[in-house]
Amino acid sequence: NVVFNEAGADYDFRIESSANANAFFVDGAGFRSYMGHNAGVNIGGAARTLAIHNTSADDTGGIQIMQWAGANSSQGNISFGKALGSSVGSYTVLTTGRPLGRIMWFGADGVDLTQQVAEIGAEANTVGADDMGGDLVFKTSAGSAAAPSERMRIDEDGAVKILTSAASGASPHANDRLILEKDGNEYINFITSDDDESGLIFSDGTRAEGAFLYNHDGDTLRFRVAEGDRMFLDANSRISLSNNDSGSQN
Repeated sequence: NVVFNEAGADYDFRIESSANANAFFVDGAGFRSYMGHNAGVNIGGAARTLAIHNTSADDTGGIQIMQWAGANSSQGNISFGKALGSSVGSYTVLTTGRPLGRIMWFGADGVDLTQQVAEIGAEANTVGADDMGGDLVFKTSAGSAAAPSERMRIDEDGAVKILTSAASGASPHANDRLILEKDGNEYINFITSDDDESGLIFSDGTRAEGAFLYNHDGDTLRFRVAEGDRMFLDANSRISLSNNDSGSQN
């Protein structure tokens, strides 16, 4: 084994390249390493253990993971792990709601990099032996906010909840897959070209067993039931009914 600074003295370790005097820099005073710089820069109020600094006007300031392993399902990955133990190898069980890891974005406000813009994180949900449910949580910051707020959550059962602000009222049912919640008026807006159609489609083994469809070219609302068009509402408030699967109007 080759050990540098085995005595643990406060000595920095630096590797130079032809283009950068701090291609790799280990801070002897603490548990931090840098690439492209020789000191930590706070982001979100603290310097991280590993930092990459890029001053090139391009997209090279990043992390690249590539897998070369033949025709199989192996793949590159970034993995986050968390236990409630206080030492390495102490796998104290998590509790529901504990954060597991997150990716955060910060923007300079002219003073520092404290203001967080957005975040994607994971939280433990149902926890048990050999059983670890989890939620994926998406957060963004409003222009007047100092920190991001939860906007969308995909829970352990695959249900999607889009939250603007908590509303009083009934709780979601266990069978609800998409939940929109806001303390105030709320809409779903389908935007298409003025000659296209949009709507809600209901399918089982057959696509479009039922549907609510709006045609922007003719400005008609079409109701579909049991694979057939059953009712039409036009721009003149006229209602047409169909009593056959061909969709012909009466």
